Amino acid sequence: MTKAVLVSLGLTLVLMSTLATAKERNWQESTETETKLWVRDKSEGAPFEATFKVTKPDGSTSVAKAKSGQGGVAEVSFPQSFGLYGPMAHGNYRWEASVDGRIVATDEFGR
Repeated sequence: MTKAVLVSLGLTLVLMSTLATAKERNWQESTETETKLWVRDKSEGAPFEATFKVTKPDGSTSVAKAKSGQGGVAEVSFPQSFGLYGPMAHGNYRWEASVDGRIVATDEFGR
């Protein structure tokens, strides 16, 4: 056999071995979608606590709170910071953040 045929045969055996190993395993996959919601005090004044309220497509609401940290940012992740797990409804979600009872940001996101 020529050197090229031996190399080709060797590569084929390695590929077949890799495919066999991959097929023997029990694969699981996951795609997690977290939406980060945050507000920032651009003047980086005194620390604050922000209350985030998300209104779901069905009209129900969930609330999470976060204290500002480095750079004057208070941040949460939806749905995890809100204690929600499992599949979430598809549609438009509306959110607002308030500090000391005053709404300081509002927006929406889709899932």
